[in-house]
Amino acid sequence: MKKISLLILLGAFSLNCIAQSIKLTSSFNKRSATATSTVGYRFIPYDGKLFLALAASTNVNPDNGYQYKGKIYRATQVAGLLPKLNVLRASYPNVTLKVFYRSVFKEEINTTIDGFSLGILGDGQYLKNVSKTELADIAGWRVEGVSLNSYIQENLNKWFEVDEFLAKHETGIREKAEFDLLLSEGNSFFAIKDYLQAEARYKQALRYKQNESFINQQLSVIKKAMENADKKRQYDAFMALAATSKAQKDYTNALSNYKGALATGFNDSYAKQQVDLMTVEIKRLKDEQELALKKSNADLALDKKKLDQLKADVNNFKLQKEAEQRVLEKVAAENEERELARLAEIDRSRLEAEREEQQKKEKEERDRKERKKEEERKERRKAKRKALDNRIEAIEEVMEFNPDKLKQSLEAANTTKVKSEAINPNQALVVKAEWYDSNSYMEEFRDGLNEQKRRKANEDYLQLLLVKTDVVNDAINLYLKALGYAEYGSGTHKYILQQIDLLASESEFLDTSVEFNAEHEQLRRTYQESNRVMLKIQKMEFNAQRTANAFSTINYINSLNRNDGANTSFQQYDLNNRLNQAQEANKVNNLIAGASTGLAMGALLDDSMQALKYGNNSMGFNVRISGGYMGIPITVNTDPEGYVPSSTVKSLDPVHILPELDFWALRNKFVDIGLTGGGILGVNPITGIKNTFFSYYGKVKINAGVKRVKLAMEGAMGERFGNLEIDNDVAAVDAGYELTPDGARGAITKGKFKYGFTKVGGGLHIDISDDYNEKYVRALIFTEQISFLKNSFTKNPIYSYAVELSVGTGITISGEYAGNYVSGGIPQYDMEKKNKALWAFRFGKIFTLVKTK
Repeated sequence: MKKISLLILLGAFSLNCIAQSIKLTSSFNKRSATATSTVGYRFIPYDGKLFLALAASTNVNPDNGYQYKGKIYRATQVAGLLPKLNVLRASYPNVTLKVFYRSVFKEEINTTIDGFSLGILGDGQYLKNVSKTELADIAGWRVEGVSLNSYIQENLNKWFEVDEFLAKHETGIREKAEFDLLLSEGNSFFAIKDYLQAEARYKQALRYKQNESFINQQLSVIKKAMENADKKRQYDAFMALAATSKAQKDYTNALSNYKGALATGFNDSYAKQQVDLMTVEIKRLKDEQELALKKSNADLALDKKKLDQLKADVNNFKLQKEAEQRVLEKVAAENEERELARLAEIDRSRLEAEREEQQKKEKEERDRKERKKEEERKERRKAKRKALDNRIEAIEEVMEFNPDKLKQSLEAANTTKVKSEAINPNQALVVKAEWYDSNSYMEEFRDGLNEQKRRKANEDYLQLLLVKTDVVNDAINLYLKALGYAEYGSGTHKYILQQIDLLASESEFLDTSVEFNAEHEQLRRTYQESNRVMLKIQKMEFNAQRTANAFSTINYINSLNRNDGANTSFQQYDLNNRLNQAQEANKVNNLIAGASTGLAMGALLDDSMQALKYGNNSMGFNVRISGGYMGIPITVNTDPEGYVPSSTVKSLDPVHILPELDFWALRNKFVDIGLTGGGILGVNPITGIKNTFFSYYGKVKINAGVKRVKLAMEGAMGERFGNLEIDNDVAAVDAGYELTPDGARGAITKGKFKYGFTKVGGGLHIDISDDYNEKYVRALIFTEQISFLKNSFTKNPIYSYAVELSVGTGITISGEYAGNYVSGGIPQYDMEKKNKALWAFRFGKIFTLVKTK
């Protein structure tokens, strides 16, 4: 049977098409218990066929109740429910009907009736197998109702109001039960005088009935009982603490606790007696402490004298190191002068000017660094002293006089101070003149042996400095501990502060000595290396002179015309052997002289001794860390309640981090070859959205050209993983949209993808500077192959663009873009083919771990 909607003019109907009606009742619905549909029908002949026109009106039966969360609520059980049920309406019933002709069953109809009136027009169906006789006998046809299967709510807002009304009804029942239970438990605990538990129950019950007079009366009674019990507990606690302090001879704390016991209101004679006794004991201990202070002052004067001696030792050591540095500088200057004299043939005046300019810059840079270091040292000393003063102030705010603990702490502090005085780092610093002999006539192997001795002595000296610093700091901490047990303003208090000040000054001198020693050792090694290079050059010059002398000797002997055959043969053999040795030595000397001369001038004119320019066939290993924001297309599916499910394409937009390992196997004027491996890990932190993205890849980079401008070629392979989940209700509320009652609820959008990719591309790589991996611009265009798309680089290609800019000091800015990128993931429902843009923007830094010339 074919369902249709008749659009027939009123005049086309016969007057004998009489409308009739039947009623159907059903309890099948999400909320209402029962409903009744009045179905009107009439049989209409038309175009040789018989048509059954239908219309319906559905009303809810309020007396049979309302279904909410699996439970039926009747109006007689819940006050106020009936008026809300009376206004509920429904429409669009789904009915099952049987059609009879002259009591003979013809067919069964199951349909949804869209009509709202019993008019002539309405929904209906053509009846099958109707003869002409039956068509002419309209009065012989009738309809019987079988069942009302379902219907749809019409005024949804009224239905939601019933849900909210019943939800409040259930909340009221639950809160009354909880109130009765809490009140019963509170009364039970009150009866056994467990006031804490009773008070907790009563206060919880007040959350449901705030003005309950009985509960407020009970809480007042509990408060008075607990206050009386609390006073007794406080008194007992003070007396117990006082007894413990008295047993430990801590009379200050004992006096404080006895006074606290009297302040509770339990004023007994024993506590008063103990207050007087503790006052007497404290006065006696103060008198004893004043006698000990006089002896401490004498020790303090001796300590100041020792500190002055320490300062003098540090200054002498500094002067000694400065003298050694001047010797090294003098030797270096002499070597430089000799080298400059040898190189006079290549424009000595220009070289001297460059050297002087370089030395001037180096001196200015050293002076600047020294001033900066001195300022930093002053700031560190100032900050350290401020931190110490803050610790002293904090201790003085809570210090309590305790003679026994004060005595123990002072003994430990004095013992540690004596231990620090016994450590003398200068004993380890053995100084011998030949250790610092860097003249040009010293043998290199001898210098190598002495260098080990120099370094061992310096390491021992530095270790003792650090040990002494630790012991001095331990002594400071012990004096700070003793300060907490002294009496504020007393002589002992002042003595401890003086000791802390002296030890703090000593600690500052030790810190300065450690820094100065490290700086001096680094500078000494730099000069030593420069002098060693000069020494090699001088030796090469000497060997070259020996080679020239050998040639002169050969020429002289050959000029002699001797007749002695045996003697001549032997001398000829000896001369040939010496000639071959001289030629080989000259070749080696020339090679070493060229390389060492460049190294020496690099040491004179460039402290770093790095000449990382193109043409050196350099190698490098870098780590790159980048972060940013990106978007990548993903196919998602949505199944909202009450709405049509759908599939579409969205953009997964994670904040991500990208670590990479970057290895340049070759870099020179014409060709660069590099390998890169990395991965991307990203998440989206927006409320209502849960997504993650992960990708890993490897790529090969080749640059070919001349110096700074090169053609860039690049190929990469990898995989991408991602998933996206959006709670549309949460996301809409967070975005400021108001959810409507008849809108989609509980809609979750989900999608995920996993696919591999291969891409190749080309472009330009332009170096802005000659230095290794410093400043460059790199721009490429790629064609990409996607595993699930089964495309190729030439068939259905996907194009993308990438740009990277390095602005110096390893800082990089990069981005990529593909305007029409295919989305990953599987659609569950039909959808149009949609492509979205893939894009990314990143900011990062390159860290060079290894680099070679």
